[in-house]
Amino acid sequence: MAERLGVSRKTVQRYLSGASTKPNQRLRVALVQETESEWQPQVRAQARQRAASSDGLVITCRATFGFTANGTSDDGRVRDIITAVSPSHAARIL
Repeated sequence: MAERLGVSRKTVQRYLSGASTKPNQRLRVALVQETESEWQPQVRAQARQRAASSDGLVITCRATFGFTANGTSDDGRVRDIITAVSPSHAARIL
């Protein structure tokens, strides 16, 4: 990681141990980018695996349903549609 950030290994070790807590602006940006590039794909892969094997998915959609009859109960209203998807279908979607 130190090579990718362009700093020494000791600098990275100081931040990991908590001895140094305020990186300069360039290093702070590089740390955020490297952390997200390593961490986020793993989190997404774990969520996909969990959805495809045991949890499934919940799909949410918001839409307006109804007619355009002004002043009647048939006027369009915003509705939330929520449907659960089984793990086997979630695996095919993902």
